[in-house]
Amino acid sequence: MKNIRRVHLYLGCFFTPLLFLYILTGFVLTLEKPGTLKSGSDAESFLQKLSTLHQDQYYPMRIEGLVTAELKSVDPAKDTIATTTPHHYPDGTPVNLTGIGLPGGLNDQTVYYVRALSPNTLTLHAKADTENPIDLLNPLGKNIQLNPASPGHNSTRIIGFDPGTDTVTTEIPHSYPEGLEISRISGIDLPPGLKGGFQTYFVRPTGEKTLTLHESPGDKSPVNLTAFPNTFKNVFFNPAIRPVVTNNTTGFKWLVYVMSLGVLGTMALGVVLAIKVTKDRRPVYTALALGVLIPILFLWGGTGRGTIANENASNPAPEPPGKNTPTKNTIPAPPAPSENPPVLPGKFGSANPKGLPPELPKGLLPEIPPK
Repeated sequence: MKNIRRVHLYLGCFFTPLLFLYILTGFVLTLEKPGTLKSGSDAESFLQKLSTLHQDQYYPMRIEGLVTAELKSVDPAKDTIATTTPHHYPDGTPVNLTGIGLPGGLNDQTVYYVRALSPNTLTLHAKADTENPIDLLNPLGKNIQLNPASPGHNSTRIIGFDPGTDTVTTEIPHSYPEGLEISRISGIDLPPGLKGGFQTYFVRPTGEKTLTLHESPGDKSPVNLTAFPNTFKNVFFNPAIRPVVTNNTTGFKWLVYVMSLGVLGTMALGVVLAIKVTKDRRPVYTALALGVLIPILFLWGGTGRGTIANENASNPAPEPPGKNTPTKNTIPAPPAPSENPPVLPGKFGSANPKGLPPELPKGLLPEIPPK
């Protein structure tokens, strides 16, 4: 008997908190319905969350998504990017870029993958598992031409420049003599420091494919070429993923199963103890009987019979046709023939055809006796 009491005590203490939770949530849900939810993630109010906990065995939670980060500057030498605020992007986060005037080597139609270097710096990669970052190039135009004024020299395309030495690199050997006049530089996205249109420059070769440009033939100082700006405004990283919360309810469901069995066992032990300890067992049996009968009576008493109006009551169905009532498909009988056929006139009217006699010949029709 002591062992039964001890088991009953420990089981009751262990399952009381969880049982209290389910009883409380069930009681609250009987007072007010939270409404229909498509999933637990739609739960907003505390009552809706209790409903999800009671029915689906998990408490719905939400986590904030990754925020948009603004690009501040780039370092083309290291291919690193700095953001104005901490980006909080884990490695492998896919992002899109939006804005005008993106850094060279990047575009707004490609998904890049982040490799975080610090809270405010990162590199972009073509794939999540690619080690080499995207090469951040200076945004030099692809069709910039040096156009000599002398017809004996051909135009040459610029493919690069060095702001440190103010030199320009051509695609092929230029063969330009010193002092050659460049009548204009055509193209867009020129190296900073050079002017397009019909601005005149003069050449001073420094190599087979390199040269400096001067504003006058005797000017020894070349045009100062500066690097492209590496700071940006209104260029943003937009994460292409949204974090979601996953719920594994297996452990909690097993706990509920064990709780249900434990509560049933605890109540059974309570009944056994009540029967064995109590000398007069009639109150125990009476309580058990009432515990079974009273819920049945309430359920049976709450079931009633009502009536609803018939939608067709105001428009009764037509009576079926009787023997003497013609139906819609009844074909009317032909009229009875007359006893006396119509009498033909003895004479034609004035409209009789020309050439016919005004009177019918005798014997053509039998004589019809008068009535």
